[in-house]
Amino acid sequence: MNQLPWKDGYESGKWYFDYKDAIFPESFMNSADHMMSLVTSISNYEYGEVGTVEVSVQMDTIFPQVFEINQDSWSCFIDKDGSVYSNMAEENDCIWESRKNQIIGIVSRQMDRKENGSIQTKIDDKKVIICYMFVPELGGYMITLKSLDGVMKKDQYQRNIMLLILLLGFTIMIIVVNMLVKSILRNFYNMLETIRQVQLGDLNVRFENCGLDEVGELGNQFNVMLDRIESLMADNINREVLAKNSEIRALQNQINAHFIYNVLESIKMMAEIDEEYEISDAITSLGKLLRYSMKWTSPTVTLEEELEYIKNYLDLINLRFDYRINLAVHMPKVAYLQQIPKMSLQPVIENAIIHGVEELAEDATIYIKGFIKDDTMTIEITDSGRGMTLEEIQQLRRKIAGEVEVSGGSGNGIGLKNVQDRIQMAYGSQYGIDVVSKIGCFTKIIMRVPIYKGKVKK
Repeated sequence: MNQLPWKDGYESGKWYFDYKDAIFPESFMNSADHMMSLVTSISNYEYGEVGTVEVSVQMDTIFPQVFEINQDSWSCFIDKDGSVYSNMAEENDCIWESRKNQIIGIVSRQMDRKENGSIQTKIDDKKVIICYMFVPELGGYMITLKSLDGVMKKDQYQRNIMLLILLLGFTIMIIVVNMLVKSILRNFYNMLETIRQVQLGDLNVRFENCGLDEVGELGNQFNVMLDRIESLMADNINREVLAKNSEIRALQNQINAHFIYNVLESIKMMAEIDEEYEISDAITSLGKLLRYSMKWTSPTVTLEEELEYIKNYLDLINLRFDYRINLAVHMPKVAYLQQIPKMSLQPVIENAIIHGVEELAEDATIYIKGFIKDDTMTIEITDSGRGMTLEEIQQLRRKIAGEVEVSGGSGNGIGLKNVQDRIQMAYGSQYGIDVVSKIGCFTKIIMRVPIYKGKVKK
């Protein structure tokens, strides 16, 4: 303690600034300059003052600005005794050090009125700003001066750099925009020429080298439109040819149908003359069946018309077998007038005969039951045939739903798949057919169609 400058008459709890730490000899340890410390006495009730604690730190750690040498800025610290601590630089290194008394004089007039503040003034015709702040923990003021001339020079330099960058960027932007405009207009004029050729009737011309910009995308869409126009024109031509062919075929079918009806009537008359009434009835059923099949004035018919066709179909089927297939129909009267797709029940009946009844080779009955609930009519076609296993039902449902590909031929479910497609194409996916069965007992096809609310022909 005797080697420290504050040893004589030190005060407990007081800060001491800017001294040299000389506790250890120079030969043992380099002494640190610009030290500051808080000195506190330790007292005991019985023995009085028993020791002193010094907490020290270098001032350039607490006040780094104070010891910086700079022509554009200067700082100092004034303790509560009025002592000034600064970098003590020469005027060549820092002109503000030699004018510190003038600076402190300017600030001291403000310090009495408020603890913190700033002053903008001139020193030696140089614009400066002086900031001061009271540090209560140290009991003194921190003063910092900044030359505005240096700041303005730096701002002007940065502004010039920024202007140069903006000018350079603007020049680059003009060049890039000019190149883009030329590129866009080149594609635009190419496309305009293509449109003119199309107006002259050349549909084979196409917009080349479309590119990836908006005009290029427009050119791509223009090419797609031309392709579509050519395709539609080809389709229209094909449709006209098909329509003409259909008219010719329809005329031929009409002639053929009249010929067949007349021949059948002649055979029927011959059978009745020979009192072969079973043959006469069979020919009558065949005639009605052919007339129904060949007359397509509408894609839908009434349920009554479809059931009449089914009866004629079964009359002809029964000619083939030694056993008889009966038809039992149970329907509300209003259901007979409802519209269903034409020939939608026949594939179901044919499927029931081939896969259900025919394998048993004995008398059987096909039941057709219908009922109406809300806006839906449900038709159930049940045969008393061999039935199906659970695996067969699941496989058939997958074929009907289109999950399994089916092709032409017997026994693959294509008839039911066609009925399903026709119903859903006409009415929507909420309608169609479903299958339930029990092995050795029955198979039931459930068909759902919407209630027809239009005018029904009676």
